[in-house]
Amino acid sequence: MNTDMRMIAQHRNRFSMVGMSLVELMIAMTLGLAVVAAVGWVYLGTSKAYRTQDALARLQEGARYAFEVIGNDLRMTGTTGCSYRTSTNVINDYDTRWYTNFLEQPISSDETDGGTGTVTELSDALRVLRADVSTEYVVQSDAGGVFTVPSHNLASGALLLATDCDHVAVFQASSAISPTIGHGAGGTPGNSTDELGSGGPYIFAAGSRIYRLSASTYYIATNPAGEPSLFRLRPIGTSATPTAEELIEGVEDMQVSFGVDTDATSDGEANMADPDEPYLTGDQISAAGIVPGTSPQDRWARVISVRISLLMRTVENNVVPTAQSYSYNGTTTTATDRRLRKVFTHVVKLRNR
Repeated sequence: MNTDMRMIAQHRNRFSMVGMSLVELMIAMTLGLAVVAAVGWVYLGTSKAYRTQDALARLQEGARYAFEVIGNDLRMTGTTGCSYRTSTNVINDYDTRWYTNFLEQPISSDETDGGTGTVTELSDALRVLRADVSTEYVVQSDAGGVFTVPSHNLASGALLLATDCDHVAVFQASSAISPTIGHGAGGTPGNSTDELGSGGPYIFAAGSRIYRLSASTYYIATNPAGEPSLFRLRPIGTSATPTAEELIEGVEDMQVSFGVDTDATSDGEANMADPDEPYLTGDQISAAGIVPGTSPQDRWARVISVRISLLMRTVENNVVPTAQSYSYNGTTTTATDRRLRKVFTHVVKLRNR
């Protein structure tokens, strides 16, 4: 290699070892920080939007489930499986308990009372009774206070009704060992007699049907975790004891109102007496003066539809950037936390009215 070639190679080696200048390094760092900041800003915004949308989706999912469960009960309010001419309820003092007063008052409501430890502490309470026609037990014979059916999964103490589409009888199972179902006198609350006729004996012919009596009270209460939830109260066990079960967490309030036929002569259509508030509260129906009828049972029989309004909130806090203002039940409120809240309203038409 000649002298000129060696000098060129040495020059190239020295040039390749030259590093970045301070200015170039600072420019590179600034650009890098800008890119990181932009990525971080996009990530935080996307994460926040996702959290809000996920919370809203959960509220909508909870409301849909609540309306599906309550709506299924309401649409079937008072159903007995088929029509009938005569009826009887042989359960002891049936009219003193909401869950046994099926034939006389299959739907009712209690207004929020703000008490402590009651089902109306945090919300209205909606009570619905109906025959559970999803499962039927076909009578093979009825003799000596005992029904015989092909088979069943009922338990002693279950509240039941029997129907042959001419007569319907409500009773409590005094015994239930498949394939027999007893309707003898006694028990808790128990039957007053084993005779299921309206004032005497009645034998249900083969082919008659027996259904469970579904009785539910829906209301808002605080669960063990301290969160407001939608609960359902149902009679369970040999003594038909009303027992609460939690359905949906994050339901802060429930208000129930009713579309009612207020005509002097009932025509089966709800009347909008007040254009500003066409629905009536439970207290307005129970009290005399607005709805025709000599008794609360007569007035509740004029209910045509039910409007349910749920105030849902997220279980997680700090979902929204600032405390949310919302309107519910005619009142505008500013929350004391940063939970997301949303109001859902659903109207259900009663099929048997």
